[in-house]
Amino acid sequence: MSCFQGLLFCPEAASLLLHNFCIYHISPPGHELGAAPISPKRPAPSVDDLADQVADVLDFFGLGSVMCLGATAGAYILTLFAAKYRERVLGLVLVSPLCRAPTWTEWLYSKVESNLLYYYGMCGLVKESLLQRFFSKVTMAWFNFLHMTFPLLFLKHIL
Repeated sequence: MSCFQGLLFCPEAASLLLHNFCIYHISPPGHELGAAPISPKRPAPSVDDLADQVADVLDFFGLGSVMCLGATAGAYILTLFAAKYRERVLGLVLVSPLCRAPTWTEWLYSKVESNLLYYYGMCGLVKESLLQRFFSKVTMAWFNFLHMTFPLLFLKHIL
């Protein structure tokens, strides 16, 4: 839930989102506020089971098709849900979907970026690193094309 607090509680976004949409937050078993510890004897649900549980929640509340917003492991579960229940998904907004553990290199990059952000703020090196990490080469080529074509626009509105 903390992943989206900045979005949902930002005054500009909150007035738009909370007045026009009904938001359902789904936590995996044992992750909801005040949850009892999960017994080690009980097997952990697979990601496929969790994707099916999303469908169960939609059925419980009588929801047909929905927009889904998820981050990291939740984004991966929503991807599986969308693949399995295509007719129930109007759209997906996925933030850094994880389907495997990070490699040591990815872990190291993450630590270096975190420290750079902490000590230097959003400097040029951090911007470049984040753009390369989260956007494909095709997207970056398009971004560079736009930047060369409309440099004043980028200087004025984006940077």
